[in-house]
Amino acid sequence: MALLLMRLQCAQALLNLPSNIGVTATLGMKYKKPTFANQYIVVRTSLVKQQGRKAWVQGRIEDAEGTTLVEAECVPFIRLSLSRSLTSSTLLGRDC
Repeated sequence: MALLLMRLQCAQALLNLPSNIGVTATLGMKYKKPTFANQYIVVRTSLVKQQGRKAWVQGRIEDAEGTTLVEAECVPFIRLSLSRSLTSSTLLGRDC
């Protein structure tokens, strides 16, 4: 669940950062209810705030009925200062 939320929160943050390159600084997870392998889930992410080279993103995993199973907060997602000389293909397979 953590990897799924981190990847989708990264995507949300990268859509809002000018260079589309960055790393997760902190990821906080709260597991609210059990998540089972044989159930459908919905992942929701939202940008809370974007300021300079930082983006704050929240996410949650819900079951098919809308019950929150996991909550996550990425505070902050930071654009790399080296990103001027890098492209997103350079970092493919790294943090995000």
